[in-house]
Amino acid sequence: MKLKELISYIKTKPYIFGNVIGFTHVVEFQKRSLPHAHMVIIVDEPSRPTLETYDKYVTAELPDQSKHPKAYATVVRNMMHTPCGKNINKKRPCLDDNLQCTKQYPKQYTEETFIDSKGFVHYKRRSQPRSMPVKFGDYYADNPWVVPHNLYLVTKYDAHINVEICAGVQAIKYLHEYITKGSDKSQVKLSRDQAQDVNITTNGNTATSPMTAASTSTATSSAPTVGQPQEDNTNRDEISTWVNARYISPSEACWRLLGKNLHSTFPSVTRLAVDLPNQHRVYFNNNTTIANAVNAAIAKKTTLQAFFELNASGDVFAQNLLYIDVPRHYSFDKKQKKWVKRRRGINSQNRVKGIGRMYFVPPSAANMEKYCMRLLLLHVRGPQSFDNLKNVNGVQYATFREAAQSMGLLANEDEWHFCLDEGYYAMIRTGSSQVRDLFVTILMFCTISTYKQLWDNHKVQLSEDFIHEIQQSQAVLQKLTDAQLESCYQKALIDISRKLMTHGKSAKNYPELPQIDESLFNQEDEELRSLFDQEVVGYNLETLATEVRIYEERMNADQLQIYNTVLNSVNNPGLGIPTCFFIDDPGGGTGKTYLYHALLTKVRAESGIALATASLGIAVTLLPGGRTAHSTFKIPLKTDQTSTCHYSKQSNTAKLLKEAKLIIWDEAPMTHKHAFEAVDRSLRDLMSSVHISYVGKPFGGKVDVLGGDFRQVLPVVKRG
Repeated sequence: MKLKELISYIKTKPYIFGNVIGFTHVVEFQKRSLPHAHMVIIVDEPSRPTLETYDKYVTAELPDQSKHPKAYATVVRNMMHTPCGKNINKKRPCLDDNLQCTKQYPKQYTEETFIDSKGFVHYKRRSQPRSMPVKFGDYYADNPWVVPHNLYLVTKYDAHINVEICAGVQAIKYLHEYITKGSDKSQVKLSRDQAQDVNITTNGNTATSPMTAASTSTATSSAPTVGQPQEDNTNRDEISTWVNARYISPSEACWRLLGKNLHSTFPSVTRLAVDLPNQHRVYFNNNTTIANAVNAAIAKKTTLQAFFELNASGDVFAQNLLYIDVPRHYSFDKKQKKWVKRRRGINSQNRVKGIGRMYFVPPSAANMEKYCMRLLLLHVRGPQSFDNLKNVNGVQYATFREAAQSMGLLANEDEWHFCLDEGYYAMIRTGSSQVRDLFVTILMFCTISTYKQLWDNHKVQLSEDFIHEIQQSQAVLQKLTDAQLESCYQKALIDISRKLMTHGKSAKNYPELPQIDESLFNQEDEELRSLFDQEVVGYNLETLATEVRIYEERMNADQLQIYNTVLNSVNNPGLGIPTCFFIDDPGGGTGKTYLYHALLTKVRAESGIALATASLGIAVTLLPGGRTAHSTFKIPLKTDQTSTCHYSKQSNTAKLLKEAKLIIWDEAPMTHKHAFEAVDRSLRDLMSSVHISYVGKPFGGKVDVLGGDFRQVLPVVKRG
């Protein structure tokens, strides 16, 4: 109720922050169960605060006690950062390991509000306070310890309301991390025979609460049954059960049960489809026939198709609008699949205006036509069809790219700056790595001569994840040294160079980019040295040939038979002979690992690539050059019936797998079938570029030797 009142008060009282035209807020629940809200307020251009008016909206000083006694009482009680530090109070939770305040208190005295070189506002904190300092124990705190606030709001609501001038769009990212980061997690240890602690881990912090033995017995399946003898299992780990669960506090549970919003946005944002003709997305279930699916696809209208129909209907007002401006005046009826003119608040000065946002399209070679169509939609008013969109000054062009070029939309290199900006906002939740992917795409596939300026203008966005990493590790919230920033830029350039290498280029092909520190590059290159390089140059062929002779001399008859059978498949690919083998190892000690060593050594001695993998890390240590299956094949942590491995066809991983003659996978029964299916699906797709026939062969025609003991896997009955 207080939150709704606060939002309404801010929206309807222009003397607080000005004329509010938009806001977004999220609700977060603290570990002690109490909720609080984070909010970003957007005002119109005439109300936009400037350096001269910042003090009108935000103050970071103690209020004048004689003029504003109520505000003074609220600030003293709720808006003071409790003094902390090495010489003041070492036990405050805001201190890091070096006893430095992570919130950067106390702030510096300053007689005037100013903006630093990085765009952050430093509020006025005069050394001569208007009121007496506040006593905290033996320490007196004044303006450097005051949390920024708005005088009206603290007076009206008598609560903690931190107000700051927004320094950039990162605030939006900060807010929505609370929505996208997932639920808090708890790890609970339950025991039947003695009281245990419940360890609740939320966002890296741990709180402990006692759990009684009675509740534990109820919660675990190992509770004793009445009438049966009970064993003394106090020291047995098997009795304890660890449960990883989602943690919801009572307040959050009540909030969700009552159906209250955890976040809201004003005005509403309508996501606008961007699809080439007959390429829009259609959903159907497994029981739908192909004919019905096709009919549904034909009948379905996207927001873009409805936009064309709106313009073709003769609506003169709509014909003067851009695609992204339509939601300001029309709402999309999802049932009728058409744009309907807004009625509510049309004549109101503060009417609700929707915002349209087209889906982002990167300017890659594969998406260039779609990218150009999106570009045209940003500049052409009132198009009535896809073909009409390609008509420029009476000339009908065959492609969207030709139409965009004729309008000069691709000649201006400012477009790539705009593209990178928009890509950053679209990918703000996923991190800077994808923004660097976009930067590489622009370098590789787009005509741009001022790529140095592109880097200079966007290097902070391209390095943001590295900057955030330093801020998190050193509790630096606002300022990084020039050396730290340069280190972040170097890491971003190294990552960009690595991404360029997958396309056969490097940063050296773009000499105007800042030079990379070779020591940093070589250091990371050594740490991240590709498995491909290890397999190609990491073995001494003469030594391997000697080892092969020793292995072959010491094999028994069964081992030699398997050895020759597998090598026959390796040396004669494409002859229709089996390529998948399973070596059964009942109980261990059968010579399976010895056979693995012999096969790996033989293939490598003949300059071939043989991959040694295992499902378990401990098993990997027994194989020369071994790595876990997840590391070798880039298997995702969570798999299902449609999963694929996480590598691109241009990566070193793909190059390695394509060249591999033999794959040995130990302890295979310990891996879920979805992981095998993901590897099989990915290898078939990868090898199809070599020959289309490999699509129909298990693991893309690769010779695979799987081993293990299915007897170690307990039978599982679904819902048993």
